[in-house]
Amino acid sequence: MPTELDSFETKLLAELRSEIATRAPQRRSGRRWLAVAAAAAAVGLTSAGVLLTTNATPAYALTPHADGSVTVTVNRLEGADALEAALAREGITADVTYTEPGTMCAPGRYTEATPPDSWMQVVSDLNGSQSITVPASVAGSGLTLVLESSWQGSGQQETWVLGVGYASGAVGTCEQLPAEQVIAQLPREAPEPTITRDDTPTFTGPWADEFTRTWQETTTERQRAILADEAVTDAEYAELTDAFSACMAGKGYDVAWNGATGGFTATSTDGTEPDNLGAVVNACERETSGMVPALADQIKRNPDHLDEFTIMAACLVRLGAVDAGYTADDYAHDMASPGRTVLSSDEFVTCNADPLHAQP
Repeated sequence: MPTELDSFETKLLAELRSEIATRAPQRRSGRRWLAVAAAAAAVGLTSAGVLLTTNATPAYALTPHADGSVTVTVNRLEGADALEAALAREGITADVTYTEPGTMCAPGRYTEATPPDSWMQVVSDLNGSQSITVPASVAGSGLTLVLESSWQGSGQQETWVLGVGYASGAVGTCEQLPAEQVIAQLPREAPEPTITRDDTPTFTGPWADEFTRTWQETTTERQRAILADEAVTDAEYAELTDAFSACMAGKGYDVAWNGATGGFTATSTDGTEPDNLGAVVNACERETSGMVPALADQIKRNPDHLDEFTIMAACLVRLGAVDAGYTADDYAHDMASPGRTVLSSDEFVTCNADPLHAQP
């Protein structure tokens, strides 16, 4: 069965895509789960979470790699203590918290820290699994890997997403609060821990912060060479995505790209869907494209880096999906409310793909 997926680290916690080939653009946040949760709410699907279903697969799996990194795959919110113990055996100190449906941890229970390596990749797929690849340098670093679930929606639209962070010092007990209450109290764009690197160029354009962060998260010299001039050409984009597709093919997957959104569909050549799909995607991204195509997709969609909520609200008004008085704040509220009809409308899909140019 084909599985449509996309890695998100955008931080760009890159883009989540649904099976209807729409992308909910993610916003940077100091709390890594926030952008993902908002995107999941926007599409109202299972791209970042999982509907409340039974599953015969293991609740979690660890996949060590030759470079010392470890991929954590969570299929169900079960066995938090056992997962902590398994990570400890890999030398990774972790705090794993699975919250009750409809809730998330109150902010401020730990001091956020800069990871010892600049990259950490996360993959979600439409089967509800989420995979996090943790760099080798985390083991023995003195930092704690924090994994915590959060919930949004209600009834059939209730979904979970696994948040990822690093803590310096002790991690406090999770005070579980209603998800909408926590989201309402958080800034729309919170600053992230600063990552420094001696060879980072000085970027100056509207996407300078994202170019800097993507540079910090690069894993190959070719990725850095492409980013150096603060532009990603069509030829460079094709080079990286072709290399990623070739890597996936070598591991038993055919990849078909959606030119409109930058998303892709990965289909196993033998017709199966192994539990390590997230690890395969992470490995191929490290070897080839990194997060450069995700950044290019964001720039193409919003070249001047205008406020995301503002341009989406304006587009929905322009297409007649909402009243003329609909604002960015209204859109922010709807993003935290998966049941809102506007988020499942054709107009939302159209605006999400091209908010600046979509016309009725």
